[in-house]
Amino acid sequence: MRRTAHPATNIATRSLLAVVATGSLVVGTVAATGSAMAEPGGDNANPANVVAALVDRIAQADQRIADLRGDVATKRQSVNRAVVDLQSAQDAARAATGAVKVSETAVTESNARIKTAQDTFDTVVRAAYEQGNSAGALVNTLGGADPGVAVDRATTLRIVADKQRVALGDLQAAKVRAEASQSAARAAKVQADSAAAAAVERKKTAEDSITTTVAALGTQEQEQTRLTAQRTLAQHALDEAKRADGRAAQQKIYAQYVVDEQQTQQITAPAAPAAAAPVQTGTGASADPLVAARTFAQGIVGQASSLFSNPFGAVTGQAAPAAAAPAAQAATNASGMTGAQMIETVIQRGMSVIGVQYAWGGGSWNGATKGVRDGGVADSYGDFNRVGFDCSGLMAYMYAAVGIALPKYSGYQYTTGNKVPISQLKRGDMVFRGPGGTQHVAMYLGNNQILESPQSGGAVRIAPFDASTFLSQGVRVINS
Repeated sequence: MRRTAHPATNIATRSLLAVVATGSLVVGTVAATGSAMAEPGGDNANPANVVAALVDRIAQADQRIADLRGDVATKRQSVNRAVVDLQSAQDAARAATGAVKVSETAVTESNARIKTAQDTFDTVVRAAYEQGNSAGALVNTLGGADPGVAVDRATTLRIVADKQRVALGDLQAAKVRAEASQSAARAAKVQADSAAAAAVERKKTAEDSITTTVAALGTQEQEQTRLTAQRTLAQHALDEAKRADGRAAQQKIYAQYVVDEQQTQQITAPAAPAAAAPVQTGTGASADPLVAARTFAQGIVGQASSLFSNPFGAVTGQAAPAAAAPAAQAATNASGMTGAQMIETVIQRGMSVIGVQYAWGGGSWNGATKGVRDGGVADSYGDFNRVGFDCSGLMAYMYAAVGIALPKYSGYQYTTGNKVPISQLKRGDMVFRGPGGTQHVAMYLGNNQILESPQSGGAVRIAPFDASTFLSQGVRVINS
């Protein structure tokens, strides 16, 4: 993110309204260039402009901090998306590999049938040539006990010919089946190779996404720390300027503010707790933050992949039961419950975990799970060592109560069900923040309340619903 130039090197062009200590309103105009406040030592350092200039700086800092927080939320959810995509690709690869094995078994069986038919055919042909004109011996070969059944040599040969045709027909049918099975096996192998390649690429994408997120979080946290410090300084100076006795006092306050603000340019984010330190290799911690992020990324992909490959057993050790139904099948897969009953079942499951702590990456169809590292904010709260839910994990857990399998990524959850305007929300609808629902998801309870797992340091809770902070459309998975 580009850093705004320091006020000591740029002069603003703006009209400023200032509140001076005497309570009067003074309007001052500062004409120059740049984007920061007027420097106190110049001709434009009218003390009457100090308060308004500080108000402007506070507003700018607030907006930039809000933008940073939104970006961090989006990047966090992008990690969930990458892991969901990775798991889907791996599932496809496993299914394709299974198809190859089935096809190979069919080919083996077909080859065995071909060999049996060929052996039978060879036996009959050998008998026909080796026995020559001996009808009795040939009849014995054909399974007969009485030579009288072979009226003459022509009759016997017809019987042999019939046997040959049957054997040949079996051989040809077995060959057709073998070729069909082989073709199916090859097609399945192509599908398996494609799915495996896609899985590898998705895994790389997931690692790259997490690496990028880790690096971006570090940079953004430093910027957020700096902006927060600037806002605190500006707010303090603003309060002092409002109470100041005269313009000279205001100008002195402003001059001190400029000095203090310069010092905040050197502020960096505090060191992460020891538990959240970058992963070390056998040769010690990497000096390159991107290398450290890559090492960290490989670890988190392993954790997250394990979590998603068996979400039901993540905490309890149970094997995963049969998959829940896709959201689109919800109305027909809830043991005959009405839509209203399904909604209440979903909500009651969510209510049962109120107070369970937030854990980034936590939550599955079967309950709370241990969170995963994010290399930043979540790590500073120890989410990777907590058992809990993040926002999308809570939704997945709630809907699994009625057999609906929501993907554990808010962006994908936003694409399930039907979109409904915020003004038409009903109890049980999901509401989202961020482009495409990528920042946050919660459940609308009615009466301007939502059920959510908000953020690191928080817990599952019922909170007021502020429609202005959510997308204009919610998602209805179950019709009441």
